[in-house]
Amino acid sequence: MNMNTCKTDIAMSRNTRTLEKNRFVHLVCLSLVQPLSERELCEAETSYERYVGSVQRLLVPGRCSPADTLHTLARAKMRLVRLRDAAAKVPSELLPLLDAAIELTKFEIRMIHLRVVHPDIMNAPEDARCPKSPIYLAEGFTPTDLMELVAGMQGLGVGRLIDGSKASVQTFAEAVAWLFNVRIRNPDQARHAVVNRKLRLTRFLDRLRGYLIEESRK
Repeated sequence: MNMNTCKTDIAMSRNTRTLEKNRFVHLVCLSLVQPLSERELCEAETSYERYVGSVQRLLVPGRCSPADTLHTLARAKMRLVRLRDAAAKVPSELLPLLDAAIELTKFEIRMIHLRVVHPDIMNAPEDARCPKSPIYLAEGFTPTDLMELVAGMQGLGVGRLIDGSKASVQTFAEAVAWLFNVRIRNPDQARHAVVNRKLRLTRFLDRLRGYLIEESRK
């Protein structure tokens, strides 16, 4: 075995452990044997975001081969699906997040297959892409925070298409994601996870409201 192969195997093993032993997965497993505290339920939302981040880092070009990435994601998906099959024991607060994690993982598996089968379509030339937004999402905020805005504004019909029709969740999410230079994967599932929270349903919106109230009092 040459050095490059050895390094690749080590990287794949590390990535697999990162996804399978993510804190979110740990909390779901823990919920099967004992009730989670309110603090742990709140922590699950943050750890879900870290799972999403781990998946995104795995997809960075050059990090792993498509075969290794598929292997890692498939193992993670099987683990999550096994946990969901025990849904009678998983707290209802965690089920939307668990479903979102599964759908995200399945979506990325499909995307990797498409890149392998149709590389020309999936890898558009640089000059064909839209210009980047000058705004980036600040540290401490997540795409899930933005989905609170997307879910509320899209549901109320704040954004309209040029023909006057209501913008879909997908279109709305893509526009907001472009503005902050982030990726919102599977927007419909992300919206479902946001609107079905059992705790801190409007966490980000409450922060915005609190800021505006504080400013108005100055």
